[in-house]
Amino acid sequence: MSRGGAAVSAQELVQLVNNEGAVVVDLRDKAEFEAGHIVDAINIPFAAIETRMDELNPHKGKPMVLVCKMGQHAGSAGTQLRKAGFEQVSRLRGGIADWRAQNLPVDINTTVNNLGDNRHEVVLAVTVTSKRDGDRVAFVAEVHYAGIFVINGLDAQQLHQVIGIACPNTLFPYVRENLDSLVVRGGFPAMQLAQVNFEALYAQAMQKANKKDDAPVQH
Repeated sequence: MSRGGAAVSAQELVQLVNNEGAVVVDLRDKAEFEAGHIVDAINIPFAAIETRMDELNPHKGKPMVLVCKMGQHAGSAGTQLRKAGFEQVSRLRGGIADWRAQNLPVDINTTVNNLGDNRHEVVLAVTVTSKRDGDRVAFVAEVHYAGIFVINGLDAQQLHQVIGIACPNTLFPYVRENLDSLVVRGGFPAMQLAQVNFEALYAQAMQKANKKDDAPVQH
């Protein structure tokens, strides 16, 4: 066995979680974790693994998969945990970067319809592409989920932010649940999609829109 436990792929991690109740421990710092993480992961930063190891004792009899940014810290933390009696420890090969490359939605779109009387229909569309053996596509799954939101008392900028951040954030758990159901019915393991930071996506979209507005007009 390699240092810190066996390395598992993103697909193997999903199978361990779904079939064996594996616990995912995310070793990145709090800010990175909050920006996006695997569903139900426990966040214990690498620097604190020794002092906070007791928090993992309730899961000692379960398979445990360690996740860090690129995979290096997971190996070191795995060695510490095995010395402390955690016998079923593995690490995500390639870290969260590999997970995102294989399991995060490749396309997220939000559309809005103003229904009048302060009612807004927000539709969140998420498309997931899962690949195996390099570039071979295993499946593509797409879910559109709509909600009608009644929003009062906000100015135009605040309304735009709520529709762009809070509304899709509210819809995303339902999209994730429907995607899992769709994928499982197709004979594949549930995706266990990582959280999406809609605030960051909104900020990126606004930055792109501002750059486009500031671009010189071509004659």
